[in-house]
Amino acid sequence: MSGIMERYSGLSRRDRFFAIIGMIVLLSVLFSLVARVSIFRQDDSKAYRVGLVVPKDPALARVAESLTAGAQLYIDSVNAAGGLNGQPLQLAVESSDSSQTALSRAAKALVEDERVVALVGPLGTTSMEGIAVVNPSAPLEAERNQAFSLTPTLLQQTRFLANYSLNVLGKRVVSIVAMGDSDGALKADTFSATYESFKTKTNYRWDINPAQDLDSQLDAIVTEVRERVDTGALFLALAPEVAAEFVKKMRDQGGRNAVLGLSGLASDAFRKNLAELVKTAPGSSPSYRTVGDYLDGITLTSPLMFDTANEQIQDFKNGYIDATATAPDWLSAHAFSAVKLATDGLVGYNGTDARKAVLNYLRELPLSSENSATSPSYFDGNKIARKSNFIGVYSGETLVSAPTQLQPIIDGGNKNYIAEFRAGRVLFVNDRFMYKTNVVYTGIQVDEISNIDLELQTADIDFSLWFRFKGDFQPQDLNFANSVEPILLGEPELEKQQGDMTYRLYRVKSRFYMNFQQKAPPYGQHLIGLSFSHNQLNKDNLQYVVDLLGLGLASGKTFESVLNESRAVNPALGWNIDRAWISQDIKNRNILGNPNYVGNGGSRPDFSTIETGIILKKNEFAIKNFVSAEYFAYFAIFGFLGAVFAIGMDGRKKGGFWNFHSWMLRLVSWPVLLLAAGNLALDFSAQNLSVYYTDILATLYACLWWIMPARLTGLAVERFVWQPLERHTGRMIPNVIRAFGAIVIYA
Repeated sequence: MSGIMERYSGLSRRDRFFAIIGMIVLLSVLFSLVARVSIFRQDDSKAYRVGLVVPKDPALARVAESLTAGAQLYIDSVNAAGGLNGQPLQLAVESSDSSQTALSRAAKALVEDERVVALVGPLGTTSMEGIAVVNPSAPLEAERNQAFSLTPTLLQQTRFLANYSLNVLGKRVVSIVAMGDSDGALKADTFSATYESFKTKTNYRWDINPAQDLDSQLDAIVTEVRERVDTGALFLALAPEVAAEFVKKMRDQGGRNAVLGLSGLASDAFRKNLAELVKTAPGSSPSYRTVGDYLDGITLTSPLMFDTANEQIQDFKNGYIDATATAPDWLSAHAFSAVKLATDGLVGYNGTDARKAVLNYLRELPLSSENSATSPSYFDGNKIARKSNFIGVYSGETLVSAPTQLQPIIDGGNKNYIAEFRAGRVLFVNDRFMYKTNVVYTGIQVDEISNIDLELQTADIDFSLWFRFKGDFQPQDLNFANSVEPILLGEPELEKQQGDMTYRLYRVKSRFYMNFQQKAPPYGQHLIGLSFSHNQLNKDNLQYVVDLLGLGLASGKTFESVLNESRAVNPALGWNIDRAWISQDIKNRNILGNPNYVGNGGSRPDFSTIETGIILKKNEFAIKNFVSAEYFAYFAIFGFLGAVFAIGMDGRKKGGFWNFHSWMLRLVSWPVLLLAAGNLALDFSAQNLSVYYTDILATLYACLWWIMPARLTGLAVERFVWQPLERHTGRMIPNVIRAFGAIVIYA
């Protein structure tokens, strides 16, 4: 050490300064490496893993794609936010045949990895000791279900669809095409039994033998369907890939029968297989040229409809489109939700048995849980999520909500449902009474956002609002939750009647409160938008759904891209859109003592609510958009060491050379330290503290950017003006002059 000091003492002042700079750089690198290893580096050996089982069959490749893409999207979002409890989250994938033996083998292979904390996949009847199994898809029946299943069983869907077909669509003539295995037979029997419970029979039934040639069987069935004039609508109890082939053959041979199906027909496995068939073997009928022609009018059940989905699901949809350049289906959304549910129980967990923690978390999910990405979830005694079934219908290639939906009557709600049942407004489905609810297709086109007032937290929104609906009621009688002044929609700008569908268009310009949600947007961003529900009719009587077709969102576009194309936010105002959504959700509202919703016999004040949200951020350069928190930490280390060494250089008191270079070192290190430490502190505050404290911290940060250059200027005046004058004149500069100079600098 003494030799190093002697060599250092023998250096010139210039070389000593460069040696100090080298020491700062060396120590910065060393401390940064320590921070990277001890704080920022994620240890794969401590990673949490979620096991995913996907189908191996090439015919089910679309199912595997949906499951994997949805699950991976959630994994990526967690890791981008710093991981799960600071550790990476990983997806371990195993392919399997559809047999129960193969599924169990694949599940056991994943469980052998101790880092796997839960299993996800079509494992409804797979029982695994000591580890949670979450099934994104639908098990056949509740009695054999072993997994935590996010989708109503196929038999529940079958009964639901049969009720809807007979009592809502009025289809009294129906036939069945089913797979000839035990699962297909059970679905076909259940559909027939539901019809028979209403004193109505299904006319014909065709079973497809999986062991025989599929094409010849489908051709024979299609021929019989065409020859028999009383086949009516067709319920397809078929796998998605088989249903695609059947629909293609039937339409090509002139079959015009209405088609009914379960949730498999709402998946990409059905749509994309049908699209591939249409592409490789175009039909000769002029009525069926595109895949939309073949899909149009198919009615089905679905556990999720994106036009009735809330903000969280719209965020998932937008993220999925950004990641894959394709629109998601309900299966990918449920895979996302399954991984989220499987890992939510580990947030903040520091024990040693992660698998048990996940199991306990899922078993104890309360009735009001909202931890699922796709809708509030809890599990009944058979581990089936208590979620509503939806009825969807294809309009061309786009799956939209059917004009009438069935909403379950919640326990504790309206007790007079027997009278409602007799009046035809209520059905008894799957052992529960359900309302027949009118659907209103609703669209909002934001034309301009102006007069943004951050102090009053208000903004002007100029927009077009339209409704398409069946029935005789007033969907435009609205309650805007965040309008500054009450809004009364008068006469529509345009009204049309097409068949039994009414269309009304309104133009609105009004002032709305910003940041109207309970959860504030990230610091520096502002939420502008609107939220409305019907003044009188709750979700039992009316449900708004997003008009995907009218908004142009059917082709995989996002609401944000639509807003950018229409230039709803003028860039000249200095704002950019960070993200945007239009969604539907069921929300509780203050009903001001309305007797319809008061007392033990009243309905719940839950209203279908349309919400348009636009997150705006300032159109300005922000270094945090380009530098991660990890690198800010490295910069902070460099800035701190530079400031410390500058103090050490001042302590040498060896003349103007060191005064100048220590000041120069401050000129570099102080801004770097303030920039890095300030951004780290603001990010931490925005994620962990209230907006009130974040605002205080931001004000302090802004003040420091004023104080720091003033302090550097004051040091420069002291070192390079006052001290040289004192040395040359031999007199002290009066304190009053020094004070006056400081006042000028800081003012």
